[in-house]
Amino acid sequence: MRHTLEIPSAPSSQNTRFFVPTGRQDNFRLRFRCALAQCIQRGFQVEECFGLIWEETLEEVNLSFREQNELYPELIEWARRWLHQDGHAGVRGI
Repeated sequence: MRHTLEIPSAPSSQNTRFFVPTGRQDNFRLRFRCALAQCIQRGFQVEECFGLIWEETLEEVNLSFREQNELYPELIEWARRWLHQDGHAGVRGI
């Protein structure tokens, strides 16, 4: 009896180190997170940057209102987790 092992044509996301955006929401998410991280590294507070980065990223990646409504709470929650993980637990308003 012969056994065959199917090899998937695309690698799973767990095995890849780099994320290649596949759609507008993924592209937006990636650009937004990078821009917010850069602002934090430059000493800005999340409260100062979040809205501005959101608007600037919308100019680069056009999302429908529905897509925005899906991503906004997700990115708010991501910013909260990211801040607490990196020791910025005192930040309020997000």
